[in-house]
Order: sequence, then structure tokens, then C-alpha cells
Amino acid sequence: MGRTYNFECEECGYVAKVAGGFAEGRDFAVQTIACLDCRELQDAVTSAVIPEGTNELPPLTQLMRRMPLAGRRNTKWQKFVPACTNSKSHVVRPWNQPDKCPRCGVFLERDAFPLVQWD
Repeated sequence: MGRTYNFECEECGYVAKVAGGFAEGRDFAVQTIACLDCRELQDAVTSAVIPEGTNELPPLTQLMRRMPLAGRRNTKWQKFVPACTNSKSHVVRPWNQPDKCPRCGVFLERDAFPLVQWD
């Protein structure tokens, strides 16, 4: 089960709603990334169960809301290279808590309880 947390910077006020590292659910997995161009954190889908014959990555919000594909025929696990949602040409790096704010460089604080739990 994956979880999304609220991370907040006490220095500059930046807030991100991300997993905080690698997180895996029943039908997809994400890795939190820091986009060095956007200077923000995002959860990038690293693998997902998708229908065979498709190589397109559905948006993360769609993956979190869709009905489970497990047990269905004609599906496969597809791996994806983590990329910025704003532009695939942006430079990104894996971000795992504890880590620094992408805007000011101070360590981010995570809320104690998850905002969302997903399968």
C-alpha cells in the first residue's frame, strides 16, 4: 500500500504532496523525484499494469482512481523512466526522505499522518 504525505519547508514555505521516496501499490509504483528545472517535487510512475498493446503511461491521478486491473487478461507490467510531468526534457533526480527542499535547500518536514493511502 502506498501513501502520500505532506512535506513542508519551514524556511521558504514550499509544500509538496508526495510519497517521499519509492512507494508501491497493487497496480503501480512511484518514485518521488526532484525536478531541477521546475524546482519542485513530484511522484513519477516507475511501473504500472496497463492493457497489452498500449505503451502510454496514464497520469498518476488516473492510476489512483481506476479500478484494479489485477486478474484481468491482456494486461502487462510496464516500466517507465521517471520524468517531470511538465516536460520530459527536464533534468530530474530521485528524492528520498529525509532530503532537501528543491527551492531553498533546507530539509523538508513530513507530516506524521498520510494525506492519502492507495493500493
